[in-house]
Amino acid sequence: GAGFGFRAAYASTRGQAYHRIVAEAQEESTFSEKISYYLAALTLDPGNPEAYQNLINDIEMEPEFNESVYTSVKSCINSRDADPANRKTTIEFLREKDPETYADFNFRFGTLVYLGYQSGKKNSKEYLENAIQSGGLKENKLAIATMMFDLADAYQKKLKSDSESRKNAMEIGE
Repeated sequence: GAGFGFRAAYASTRGQAYHRIVAEAQEESTFSEKISYYLAALTLDPGNPEAYQNLINDIEMEPEFNESVYTSVKSCINSRDADPANRKTTIEFLREKDPETYADFNFRFGTLVYLGYQSGKKNSKEYLENAIQSGGLKENKLAIATMMFDLADAYQKKLKSDSESRKNAMEIGE
């Protein structure tokens, strides 16, 4: 009936809007300009892999990957604006709809975060763990993700141990 025609037209218009937003992100020159387009696209259709694939490609091309870039991407993929119930993040929609892209995005983002800036090792663990647990990584990427996760975990434990040692040394010195 008429309801189906309306839904089909709405879906088509929504899909066109999504693709236009993703294309507009590609037109922007700075990453901070691009991220707002990606957030709009992910809010419109959070399970569509196209924006995630373009986003991770843009992150990899970003010459100044730093904590600011990490924070803006994290807020984009963890946005709950797409869920009327405000429960699921955009990246959780992707995990359900396209587990392979979800695994790839988390692997690539986790790797960039790990290598990108000083405190990135600690922050990379979440994304590497998502990639490992997704079941969507091939053997070689799974081995790399596991190794990087273990290194990040060991690094974090060493920092914690060093911090406790300094704290204990200060208490002894008092």
